[in-house]
Amino acid sequence: MLFIQPGNPQQNAYIEHFNRTVRYDWLGYYLFESIQEVLQRATK
Repeated sequence: MLFIQPGNPQQNAYIEHFNRTVRYDWLGYYLFESIQEVLQRATK
């Protein structure tokens, strides 16, 4: 299994775009009070 270097969109633009979408859209949409809430929402 090969991994890409973090923050290097030239290696895999699809993964970097997905990570950016999660970071800005999804995490900014909800207000979390604990890491457990984040994990619950992420696994749904």
